[in-house]
Amino acid sequence: MTSKHASNRENLLSEKIFVVAIFGFAIIVVTSILFLFLDFSPRTLVAVNLTAAAIAGYQTYRASLIQSLRLAELQKNQLAELQEWQARWQQLLQETQDATSALVRMRDGVIMLGRGDQVLLINPAAKDLLGVSESVDMVGKVFSEIVRYPDLTGAIRVASSGEGTQKLKLEITNGDTLRPLKIRIDHFGSLSENHLLITIRDETESHRVDSMRREFVANISHELKTPLAAIKGYAETVELAIKDDPDAASHFMAQ
Repeated sequence: MTSKHASNRENLLSEKIFVVAIFGFAIIVVTSILFLFLDFSPRTLVAVNLTAAAIAGYQTYRASLIQSLRLAELQKNQLAELQEWQARWQQLLQETQDATSALVRMRDGVIMLGRGDQVLLINPAAKDLLGVSESVDMVGKVFSEIVRYPDLTGAIRVASSGEGTQKLKLEITNGDTLRPLKIRIDHFGSLSENHLLITIRDETESHRVDSMRREFVANISHELKTPLAAIKGYAETVELAIKDDPDAASHFMAQ
């Protein structure tokens, strides 16, 4: 839009210069004709023509100078605008690279689906967690045609219908490894756009920590059961001895 406006201004200035030049030439021609009919001396005719030519030349030079200055200013503004757009582009490119780098390094899986459940974005962690080979290009393809888990497909269908956030747990076997996954599906944007954001978290470490906690509690309970039973037995003995023989009870407690 700016370059089109600049081109129009340049054409307008060129037309002005052309008009001034034609006007000056016309003055000279008309003056020459009038002097021929009015029978003025050749010297006077030359002087008038020179004056008219000087005026036309000055106006032409002035219009040309104005055009040059305006073109220089316009070029300066265009250069500044171009540099500004380049800076914005570099900033946007850097932000995109940072976001992509962060997405690639995430341990959680991230998937973005568009209309028709087409994959718009997927990071390597999501492929790994779902057991999909890293070499498979999923972008632009229908998610359910590559990843076939009925529970996950059903949750995606429900989320697509606008029924709110869907959460599910899924166990996926990858070789000899059984991997528990926690999946969340969020709908964002307008319902007509039907964009979904799927986040996948590996719960293997969490399950391992829970198992260790339960095992620790069970071991502690078992280890404390024997000394607590002995302490309880001593307490009951002392209680009985205090009733029957206080002196013997004091001696027993001193032991």
